[in-house]
Amino acid sequence: MNTAHLASSPSRGQLLPPGLALLFLSLVAPAHAADWTVGPGESIQAAIDAASDGDRILVLPGTYNEVMTLRGKRLEVIGVEGLEQTIIDGSGLNNTIFALTSGEPTGTRIAGFTLTRGAGLPLPSSYGFDYYGGAVHVGSGSQLRIEDCLITENALSTGTFAGGIYSGGRSASLVPSHVDVVRCEISHNRAWASGGATLVDGYGTMSFDRCTVVGNDSNNFFGHQGGISMANNGRVWVKNTICWGNAGNQIGAFAFPYNQGTEATVSYCDIQGGYGGQGVIDADPLFVDYAGRDYRIQAGSPCIDAGDPGTDLDCDGTIADMGSYGPDCDGLPDCNGNGVPDVADIASGSSADCDEDGVPDECQIAGDPGLDQNVNGVLDSCECVVKTYCVATANSTGQSAAIGASGSTSLDTNDLTLSVSSAPPFQVGLFFYGADEDFAIFGDGNLCVAAPFARIVPVITTDGAGSASVLLDLSADPFTVGVNTVSAFETWRFQFWYRDPNAGAAGFNFSDGLVVTFCP
Repeated sequence: MNTAHLASSPSRGQLLPPGLALLFLSLVAPAHAADWTVGPGESIQAAIDAASDGDRILVLPGTYNEVMTLRGKRLEVIGVEGLEQTIIDGSGLNNTIFALTSGEPTGTRIAGFTLTRGAGLPLPSSYGFDYYGGAVHVGSGSQLRIEDCLITENALSTGTFAGGIYSGGRSASLVPSHVDVVRCEISHNRAWASGGATLVDGYGTMSFDRCTVVGNDSNNFFGHQGGISMANNGRVWVKNTICWGNAGNQIGAFAFPYNQGTEATVSYCDIQGGYGGQGVIDADPLFVDYAGRDYRIQAGSPCIDAGDPGTDLDCDGTIADMGSYGPDCDGLPDCNGNGVPDVADIASGSSADCDEDGVPDECQIAGDPGLDQNVNGVLDSCECVVKTYCVATANSTGQSAAIGASGSTSLDTNDLTLSVSSAPPFQVGLFFYGADEDFAIFGDGNLCVAAPFARIVPVITTDGAGSASVLLDLSADPFTVGVNTVSAFETWRFQFWYRDPNAGAAGFNFSDGLVVTFCP
């Protein structure tokens, strides 16, 4: 269980240490046509206007007072040093901060910003204007992914619908507008009519994954949904998310008749007041400082390791936490320099750790190539193994003969000893071997080594306890038939054959099988 949430200084929403974020983007981002870098005093909108589909707008740390439209382009707009360092402030501009109303396609992304003091997109109404989506407005079938953002204090005096994020309407070909919200905090936004945090409307859709939705307000008696709201066939999917301290309903639909066709699917969330769905809890999330708006969770929070087990693991290698602030993994070893702690690489299967020492195998091999002498990416110590396979049948003692080995699999050391136990006492037997495994009922037992196979000198007799052993002196060519030499990294299967006249009609049986891969 992760207990790293009580770090002395917050790192809210910052997934990578400063200075590594831009390098990480260059390693993992999909192919793009061009990068446009924007610094303080420059215009993000101007870069958007100049960019083409597939381009990235890389925004350097600073505060930017502007509102933008993406003009139908598939762009990524990224605050390269994260939300604490890169703020877009819509004060005095009387509009939504990001407007996507021209059919922006899948792949459009906004990441790494604090978005604050947006007013919402003004649309004519019987009241003059209603304002939709204080920070982000998505319509006309546009598609958007919002990652690692803080969306706070938007639409405080203007918002009518969706203080934080709005998704509504469809394209001419009836494609619903859609927003994916991932690892975001949506806090202290306001909408008069409905959706203090967010609203889906007019067939719009929205998904939430590892988000914190807290302290948002919508106080109109007709649409008292301070958190996540739906209207007019809008649908939401919410998982791994905390919804807490929002005015009115944490998740709910606008009042009749505007609630028709709405639907919310909720799983693995902490919802104040509860909500139906798998893995949903209603428990104090134990924020670090609720009054001080620090919505990281403390050690002992019921939200730790309580997310969907099918979600990507947290950076500490544990099951995902609920909420936008996962464990603080700064300082954990990252031997391969990929920006992901070793423990998470191993837990996710991205890196092998066959010797279970907590260090990715590729790092051990890079530090000492001699650990992988056949250069196949597997540590020799893991590849050169001894393990049993196949099942032996019971013999006249009522037990099954068991094969084993002691010593080293190293050809240089040359001290591997084969042994057998639980065979009948004082009976003749021999060890044999082959390159491949098989299975056939033969005699009174199971033959588990595929032909062609060879026997090992000498023929031996079990002792009074039904045990026997033989040292494999590989340098002396101990084999009487078949292959007389063993090479490094070859794998052989061994079995013990023995007489058992007091058992079945055949009068002989076999042990289980043994697999040995030899090292240099």
